[in-house]
Amino acid sequence: MQQAAKTRATAALVCVAVGCCGCLFAQPVSIHDYFPLFPESTWILADVDGDPADDEGFAWAVQGSGPQSVGGHTAWVTETDAAVSTNPAHGDRRFWNRFQGGERLGCYGFYEKAGALPLAANQTVGFSQPVLLGTDGMEVGWQHTTTASATLQIGFGVFVIPVPVTVTGAVELVRRLDELDTPMGTFRDVLVLTVHVRATATGIDLELWRETLFLARGVGLVRYAAGPDPWSSQAQAICGGTLDGRPISTDPGAEPAIRLTPDTTTTDEGGRTATIRIELAAPPTHPVTVLLASDTPTEGALTPPEHPGSFHFDLPAWDQPHTALVTGVDDSAWDGHREYHITVAIVSDDPLYAAIDPALLTLTFLNRDNETIDIEDHFVLRPGTHWRYERFHEVTGPVPDPPFFTWVIEDLPQWVHGAQAARLRTDLEDTENPLHGLVNFWSLDADGQLLLHGIHIPSDITRDVDYLGTIFTVTVPAQDIVFGTALLAGTRGMAVHDILHTETTADVTVHGLPFISSLPVEIRAETEFLGLRSRKRTPLGAFLDVPCLAFSLSIEAMGESLQDQGGVWFLGREVGVVCQNPLEAPEDPEGMALSEGLLDGNAMAAEDPGDRFARVALHLDDGWNLVAIPVVPVDPSPMAVFGAVTTATVWHVDRAASRPAAFIEAGNAYWVRVDSPAGTAARAAALTVEGFPPLQPERALTRGWVPAGVASAEAPLPLPLPAVDSGRVACRIAWEWNGHAYCPVQALTPGRGAWLFVERAATVRLAPNPPVLPE
Repeated sequence: MQQAAKTRATAALVCVAVGCCGCLFAQPVSIHDYFPLFPESTWILADVDGDPADDEGFAWAVQGSGPQSVGGHTAWVTETDAAVSTNPAHGDRRFWNRFQGGERLGCYGFYEKAGALPLAANQTVGFSQPVLLGTDGMEVGWQHTTTASATLQIGFGVFVIPVPVTVTGAVELVRRLDELDTPMGTFRDVLVLTVHVRATATGIDLELWRETLFLARGVGLVRYAAGPDPWSSQAQAICGGTLDGRPISTDPGAEPAIRLTPDTTTTDEGGRTATIRIELAAPPTHPVTVLLASDTPTEGALTPPEHPGSFHFDLPAWDQPHTALVTGVDDSAWDGHREYHITVAIVSDDPLYAAIDPALLTLTFLNRDNETIDIEDHFVLRPGTHWRYERFHEVTGPVPDPPFFTWVIEDLPQWVHGAQAARLRTDLEDTENPLHGLVNFWSLDADGQLLLHGIHIPSDITRDVDYLGTIFTVTVPAQDIVFGTALLAGTRGMAVHDILHTETTADVTVHGLPFISSLPVEIRAETEFLGLRSRKRTPLGAFLDVPCLAFSLSIEAMGESLQDQGGVWFLGREVGVVCQNPLEAPEDPEGMALSEGLLDGNAMAAEDPGDRFARVALHLDDGWNLVAIPVVPVDPSPMAVFGAVTTATVWHVDRAASRPAAFIEAGNAYWVRVDSPAGTAARAAALTVEGFPPLQPERALTRGWVPAGVASAEAPLPLPLPAVDSGRVACRIAWEWNGHAYCPVQALTPGRGAWLFVERAATVRLAPNPPVLPE
């Protein structure tokens, strides 16, 4: 191709049909898709009159089976062979390769065979840096100029001298064609680039080549013109050739691509699998290896475990598909249905396959969580059930004079939608609140779905409404609002992050609008399973493994809200809602918590009734007291616990030496001094400590004398104390301080510290076992 038109004859230009596609101009391209450098590739171009014997025709071929070492660089060698061997371009070569991480394509130099004056023949010229031909992300209008140094052999008669020169290469993507006609037929998606390379030095200004290249996607050079005019009469167009050993065609067939086809995009923690079919869309020039990996192997894993994600396509069997198996993993976590991805990497010496963007092949899967709840196990709708809720803080306990409300399942059901629905009535302490007496119509169907069928509005609701430009005072009287269809509020198998959203309509009776006595309203409900709380404290104690759901209901008419209700529900198994928080504060430790309830004639109870807020009354004698607090204090600082009875330092009792206490822990022993006011008789001091039972009242005791106390306010702890693991006696002797001296005791008393003689190192429970449940 180099200087292929050095001795061109005048030729007629064949009409070229060109269509410009607007969307093509807006899309960036990669030069590598249009400039293939495969071995066994030859492009044969003829004069545009279609005569391959014309001396203006030439062939351009890739030499060798791969990149070669040229002038210290590794490059592909292309050679131009003119149709007539006397053409000075015959046998010229150029050296091409990618650089800068493969993003750019450049020319590293050239070989001059015939010696177009003043260049000497048979010389290889290497550039100090590649002259850029194109790059990734090119768009129409893209231009670039490269400056490099080189040494040219210049002939002066019989003399040849080396001349250092500056090489300047300018390239521009001037056009992108939808179609281009050639003697072979019509090629589609063609880039038009102008290239101008010149060498300059003192006294020398030499044009090395100036040309226009037409490059078809996936094919390469399909038209060539000398000079910057794309439609010059000195032009050649492709009439034959081979690409990577295959005949060049205007329809090159399937483009190289990797197809990943999963039979499903859902796995589950029970071991449900997905199969991915892996195929190549076109034959590669070199073997292709497709590497798959899971970005979250704790959710979905590729199997089998030995080399699970490597799939190799050899050339003879390139069209044989592979399969990969993705298996859902049970992570034993309440984390909901989790999304994960199978990512791809491609390894191949085939530049087209290697250039495929692996990010575009990423597959998205959903692993369904095994840890689910059935709403029917947590939402009780039996007649006569009663709940009372009071304001309660999980850490600090009941608030002073807490507000309360009650829920009651009324004895008479509500017939709606052909089914019996339970009437759940809300009664507030504030009887003036419009929600006082509100009734919801709930049911649980045979499929385990929790359905809301309607509501009873207990009192009139009045709103000012803009109707046809006039403000009317509209009253919605007390009435039943039955929804057109039931709203879904819960199901079986709900996983964390599941969201249920349903909508319906209803007709509402209204007063105050001209000619209108009934309005259509829109009703929306949404339920989201927010997560699972391992422990939720209430005035009844702690409930375990508590699902947390957010439920909201809105009823709107004419853009006005008639009713908005809902909240965050914490659900106890076979108990119902044990605590309610506002929707905007789901994790607030203070909410409306269950303080009493009745189910099937029996009082409701928590799974851990001992884990509830407690106020412990202690009596300390004048002077030194050996004290052991039986609860975890709300505020563990010594001043907060003992500040009401002492201003002296509180000492933590240790078997080695006592030291000032930094904080108070349940079951540890402390010295506390009480001083009666001067001039008064010695008297006992009353102390109230607020807190919660320790979650783990066990303690590892070493052999010998150990200071400790009861870690429970329930009852005295009788001796001996057995080891938790073996049941063997670990401690049978204890001494308490009576204000004047130590004395032996047969049981540890809540609030008093003691010295325990531990016969053998063991873990013991410093609380009654089993615990004594409060009445």
